[in-house]
Amino acid sequence: MPTGNKIVFLFPATLMVLLFIGGYFYLQQETEFSNEELKDVVSFDVEAEAIENQLTVQVEWDWNAMPTDGLYGMDYISIAMMEPADEIVFTEGDIRLFYGHEEIFRSKGKVVSDGVIFSFPNELRDFESFGNLGEIVVDIEGEQLEKTELTVYYVHTWSHHLGMLRDSAKLDEPSFENGPNVPYWVLTKPVEYTQK
Repeated sequence: MPTGNKIVFLFPATLMVLLFIGGYFYLQQETEFSNEELKDVVSFDVEAEAIENQLTVQVEWDWNAMPTDGLYGMDYISIAMMEPADEIVFTEGDIRLFYGHEEIFRSKGKVVSDGVIFSFPNELRDFESFGNLGEIVVDIEGEQLEKTELTVYYVHTWSHHLGMLRDSAKLDEPSFENGPNVPYWVLTKPVEYTQK
């Protein structure tokens, strides 16, 4: 073989070896996490827009990756008034879950005395993951909106249970129908907005 053609064979071989080594190290750097550790990596955003006596709150979440210990249970998101106000009215709102850009689940919330609560599944159905990516949109009306403190609660569970006892939208210490042995964590975010 002529010496001038060695580069034609050495360059692709060297490139393949470097790509293989780089891919190996990239895969080794990916972190794994459990459901309990998920709260540290989940993207959880709250946006609100107020026009006169109406406030629209949009909540979005994305887990960015799946927990190593499985996908099952129910999750709950609520929008709660920290102090009750009779003149504030919540709509049922809509929750939508996505698989990629495709909507795979839609439901209404449950209006309670101090806000609205949404429940949704965490599971795999026909190779589609439910619960890891979604959004909620709720309209709130009232003349005293600017004086009303609102908080969004996100409760994630990772065991099968009968449901949550829901008489209040304040979910900082949730109670479950089948007792206290349901593992969970709670994220909270205040609803911040300026009146237009």
